[in-house]
Amino acid sequence: MAEIKWIKLNVDMFDDEKIKILLFNELMGLCRKLGQREEALDYTKKALAQIEKMGIAENIGAATTYLNCATVYKAFSNAQGAIPLFQKAESIYIKSLKPNDTRFGGLYNNMGLALVDLKRFSEAEACYQKAISVMQQNAGKEPEQAITYLNLASAAEAELGLE
Repeated sequence: MAEIKWIKLNVDMFDDEKIKILLFNELMGLCRKLGQREEALDYTKKALAQIEKMGIAENIGAATTYLNCATVYKAFSNAQGAIPLFQKAESIYIKSLKPNDTRFGGLYNNMGLALVDLKRFSEAEACYQKAISVMQQNAGKEPEQAITYLNLASAAEAELGLE
């Protein structure tokens, strides 16, 4: 896969701290999708440091960053490191969002995937059931429900093997 050179952006050239964290989030996601492990992990580290620098560890923006960082960790075979970040995001979501907010669906789906990697199948199933419950409360979220049902099937296959 060809490396995209322009993502070596010097984020420090921006004075606005909010812009920096936004860029770190976007760049870690891009690098994750491109399979650029070291770059993605570097942006993850910088995003987490930026949360501390800004003193926003308990706000909804930090929760989004924790979720994005956890997704990077999971993508690069560190599901164990992802779980505490998913849990931080969940804690903030519980305090800040309505229980049927669709962001819970994404959180629980991604957390479930990490739990499957760790062979914590009953916890993964509970996450998937929470995701389905949230998505059932929101119109137009049938595709997300279908993905979650597929994740449930994949988790069962990982636990029990093929029939």
